[in-house]
Amino acid sequence: MLGWYEEIIVNFMVPGHTKFICDSFFGHIKKAYWKHRVNTIDDVKNIINNSSKGNEAILYNNGTNWKWYDFGEFFKKHFVSLPNIKQYYHFRFSSEDIGKVYVSKESGGAESCFKLLNSDNFNKNGEHNLINTILLTEEWQNYLYLKIRQYVDEPYKDVYCAKPN
Repeated sequence: MLGWYEEIIVNFMVPGHTKFICDSFFGHIKKAYWKHRVNTIDDVKNIINNSSKGNEAILYNNGTNWKWYDFGEFFKKHFVSLPNIKQYYHFRFSSEDIGKVYVSKESGGAESCFKLLNSDNFNKNGEHNLINTILLTEEWQNYLYLKIRQYVDEPYKDVYCAKPN
């Protein structure tokens, strides 16, 4: 839709046959994670980077100034759901048929076409709604202080689980 690609093909593995190289990389992270104390984003980054040669943590915008977009609302407004999506494993999008998806149940099988775009007046450069971040309620601050603080390492207790005012 943005004109970046002529065609995009997405293939998912059939349930029960989903072991592939990415699983092993996540396994290395999981194994390293359980052996370390984690208090900061940098701790997570170091665990990922040291878990295996194939893993590299990349922080969005160096971990600062995150923007949270409400893509759920965006998709609901402009697209329809694909009926029975879980029965398909092969998806193809073409720049010649913007807003449509071609789906198949098996590799090389017959494709069915579905129009996902609600309207031909879709503005690809339209604004996305931002999700506003809000401060923790006093109830959550109390919960963190009373129930979670004991599990946080000493230099970080007042950063993440300070006593509410």
